[in-house]
Amino acid sequence: MFDGESTEGWRAYNGSELPPGWIAKDGALTFDTELGLEQDYTGGKDIIYGAEEFDNFELYIEWKLPEGGNSGIFYHLKEGYDDPPEVSPEYQLIDDENYARIHDLTAYNKSLGYTEKPGGIKAVTTNCL
Repeated sequence: MFDGESTEGWRAYNGSELPPGWIAKDGALTFDTELGLEQDYTGGKDIIYGAEEFDNFELYIEWKLPEGGNSGIFYHLKEGYDDPPEVSPEYQLIDDENYARIHDLTAYNKSLGYTEKPGGIKAVTTNCL
């Protein structure tokens, strides 16, 4: 899916081109925040979609996150929906050790009904269609 050198084969979820800011750098597909913020772009920048679909596959990934990072990989995702977590499982990639220290999760966790220690990372499950 990723050739290690280019962004070929990737585009925005529900879109026709790759959102600005996504680049291939040092053998990794990554988002350059400064580059992404420079562009006048309407639409989501955070979810990119592989242009090729697969029926059966083995997924092998290597990843790295910055300190406090939070990302994920949706799989078996079909386009045409507004909110991918509602229709697709996600493999969550998060810096468990530092995310809660860097980001205030209290309001978000309370909105989900967590009242005991609302500042920490909580498991969130969704029911996919």
